[in-house]
Amino acid sequence: MSAHSGPAARSHTSLATRLVIAFTGVAMVVLVLSGLATYVLVRRSLQQHALEDMRARSADVAAVVKSNDFTARPVQRLLIGLRAAQMQAVLVNPNGSVLSLPNYHLPSSVDAADIRTGDLLAGQQVSGRRGNTVFLAIPTQTQVGRRTLVVVATEEIDLTVLHDALPLIFLAGVALLIGVVLFSIWLARRLTRPIRTIERAAAQLATGDLSARAELPPTTDEELVALAAALNTMAAQLEHARGSEHAFLLSISHDLRTPLTSIRGYAEALADGTLDDADPEDRKRAATIIGAEGRRLERLVRDLLDLARLDSRQFSMNPRPCDATEVVRDAAEAFAPQARELGVSLDVISGEPLPVDLDPERVGQIAANLVENALKYAHTRVQVYAARQQDGRVAIVVGDDGPGVPADEMNRVFERLYTVRETPGRAVGTGLGLAIVRELAAAMGGAARAEAAPGGGTRFVVSLPAQAKSVVA
Repeated sequence: MSAHSGPAARSHTSLATRLVIAFTGVAMVVLVLSGLATYVLVRRSLQQHALEDMRARSADVAAVVKSNDFTARPVQRLLIGLRAAQMQAVLVNPNGSVLSLPNYHLPSSVDAADIRTGDLLAGQQVSGRRGNTVFLAIPTQTQVGRRTLVVVATEEIDLTVLHDALPLIFLAGVALLIGVVLFSIWLARRLTRPIRTIERAAAQLATGDLSARAELPPTTDEELVALAAALNTMAAQLEHARGSEHAFLLSISHDLRTPLTSIRGYAEALADGTLDDADPEDRKRAATIIGAEGRRLERLVRDLLDLARLDSRQFSMNPRPCDATEVVRDAAEAFAPQARELGVSLDVISGEPLPVDLDPERVGQIAANLVENALKYAHTRVQVYAARQQDGRVAIVVGDDGPGVPADEMNRVFERLYTVRETPGRAVGTGLGLAIVRELAAAMGGAARAEAAPGGGTRFVVSLPAQAKSVVA
């Protein structure tokens, strides 16, 4: 079997070609239908005009018939006069049947049903058209036996002018069709050119070039501009995500390398006996550093796993009745020894009980991460409390008197490992705490935000519903 056989190798007609074919086909159908309609309407108009002219002359014909005194002259003399006027005469029986006279009969294009003999016997004139012939039937007062003499005038419609115009109409249609084809080619290219631009940009993105953008001219249709804008927005987000991912990997590599270097250095010193003759305090300090760095690595790995579970929604959440004030207080007071060591006052405000139906472990994790981040930047004081909002939700508030965050970077502080370069902090935490806070708050149906504290510094507010749904991995 050939490598190019099968459905995947099937060729498809391009959109531009299909548009040209569609426009041309529609134009051909319209031209054919309009030509036929024009022919029929013109032909009917000529027939109608001839019939109206014959009706207008019917009074003259009736006067001629009436002026002949058929009681005084033979019918044959009248018939001779009718023949000279290119008219026909027939007799209509009382039962409505038509009887032809010698050398006189209905025209071949008209039959008895057309002249409606019943109306003629009632003394009414009958006019109409059949094919290219229009006719006028006039009953006379002459009776031949019990039969009524009827004069029939006919006129053939001359369609020569219409037939002579058909080639011109055809040429005009061909010229118009050529114009439609040229216009459709131009229009198809105009419509598909932006699509090709978007397609090229998408292909570049697919190959990994996230800097590709679909640049369209100002005259492009609104829908295609919206499509290009959506593609460009996605490309910008992917490019930003790649940059953030690169920075994240670099930061993680640094955070992993630093403790591993310390652990390896002290472990090698212990292994090769360098510290055998050292002071016991030095050996103890080496063991303490190895333990502390090991715990730091353990915390970093745990935070990474938490983020991975939150990203993939593979985490558990078991809401149950609890007191948000108590949960936040317990989580914050666990940092009291570390705050004293750093010389920071940890002010935990115990307000009124806040009964909620939330997962206390997740609420405590949010409070702990916020306090840990505050201790990293606070100068002298960190304040923590939980409060009920006006809409019934619960807010966890942690503020510090640190250097603060620039207003244009408030929305970025929840990015992974993001730090304000002009604001170096203490070596506290892993740099992933705020990212975990945002993901946990979103998973619980809440939101996290950062704002400038009234007295200086930064205040973090996490708003949570009073009741959350259960989530089981």
